[in-house]
Amino acid sequence: MVAVIGASGAGKSTFLDLLAGKKKEGECAGQILLTQSGGGGGGGGGGGIGRWRRGGKGRGRPSVYVTQDDFHVAELTVRESLAFAVRLSMGGRERDRRARVEELLDVLGLRACAEVRVGNPLERGISGGEARRLSMGIGVAALESVRLLLLDEPTTGLDSSSAAEVMLLARKLASRRDRRVVVASVHQPSAEMFSLFDKVDARGARITKRGRQRPIGKQAGRGADGQAGRQAGRQAEG
Repeated sequence: MVAVIGASGAGKSTFLDLLAGKKKEGECAGQILLTQSGGGGGGGGGGGIGRWRRGGKGRGRPSVYVTQDDFHVAELTVRESLAFAVRLSMGGRERDRRARVEELLDVLGLRACAEVRVGNPLERGISGGEARRLSMGIGVAALESVRLLLLDEPTTGLDSSSAAEVMLLARKLASRRDRRVVVASVHQPSAEMFSLFDKVDARGARITKRGRQRPIGKQAGRGADGQAGRQAGRQAEG
């Protein structure tokens, strides 16, 4: 799971728009290549999970893009919303589709509110965190075919508890068994939320830095740099 972080206006949403092939305004040239890690790139054994050109059909877009806003039919219940999404995305027998809905209710942690209407700002329904998880569930209704899940600031407007539930769900969906990648833009993540990510993409006005997380605090204090940090801390205390 990859975190895309940066100040407001750094281009986090634009970056995700480009990955999803949704950017229609402005200038954009070149290719977007998405490859699996650990198997070599290009024509190696790893293989790609997607490849397309702007304005072209390419080899399809094996991604789901969940935007900041939740768009639901207020009169439908949570179960009905998932059933509608599953019916649109899955073929096969009705029994299999019903089983898929039940599976999603458990994965999303929405079984307790399965029969509650979604609602809207004028009609009370499920909570903001539940609505966000429902959006993610609708996006991955056909989970087997989804290789890349893009989340644009999924925790915006949520309290800390709801935000944690949403990001724990994202972590669950980043299944290594299915080789699924989750890329989420986050704003001011807590330490607990930050620890859920495997890699970080820090975006600025002109530069992008990518890398893995490195431990800080007590663990970072084990090396030479940590010793210097402790000495500086003692000097500051003195």
